[in-house]
Amino acid sequence: MLLKILLPMLLLSPVVVAQDASEEMLKGKSLFMIHCSRCHGVLGNGGTGPSLARPYLPRASTDEKLSVIIASGINGTAMPGNWALQKNDIEAVVTYVRSLAGNDPDSPAGDAIRGKELFSESICGTCHMVSGEGGSVGPDLTLVGQRRGRHFMTSAITHPGQSKIKDGNGFYKFLMVRLTLKDGSNVAGMRVNEDTFSIQIRDADNKFHTYSKSEISSIDKMFEQSIMPSFADQFSEEEINDIVAYLTSLK
Repeated sequence: MLLKILLPMLLLSPVVVAQDASEEMLKGKSLFMIHCSRCHGVLGNGGTGPSLARPYLPRASTDEKLSVIIASGINGTAMPGNWALQKNDIEAVVTYVRSLAGNDPDSPAGDAIRGKELFSESICGTCHMVSGEGGSVGPDLTLVGQRRGRHFMTSAITHPGQSKIKDGNGFYKFLMVRLTLKDGSNVAGMRVNEDTFSIQIRDADNKFHTYSKSEISSIDKMFEQSIMPSFADQFSEEEINDIVAYLTSLK
């Protein structure tokens, strides 16, 4: 008699669990699209933020750590916290993100070894540092494969002026500015720091300039320009794919 009662429950139980898991996944995917895809890509394969379609996430090695990052963000980075998500919402997002592991549909198509050669032989290596070697005009790319997705890096190479990002405080990094001083002279460069009373910029020769705002008549912030030139016409599509493959490998 007991077996007759328990048998239907045992048979139905896996179906219910599978249905619940499916609903959890769909919920997580929906929330991811709303809150996360803008930076991490619709498929989770990266953009301004890093690709999440990897078996190991350095900052989120456990579900608990990933939950904390989703809720509270990462200080000093462009990753914000999301206090609007409830605990069960965050758990659903974690479930969906974990499902992306090792399923990157947009892995680099280029040759990373050839990309490293192109990077080193071109002006790239004179402006950017990798593992302690190179220049300091542009950002350090030692771990860029952890922080940025393939599409973002491709855009940064071909249209660098469109690839500016904000830090955790809403401050645009690598913003080009042109200062018109009260004596009539002009100076242009990349903004390093700015506050209420002063601004510091770095020019194309990697020289720093600091000005009091009392010396300046106008500040032109050039959001669509970059101190980095576009390489869209200097590299072929294949060569750009190779360089991006190399950059993606820097983890």
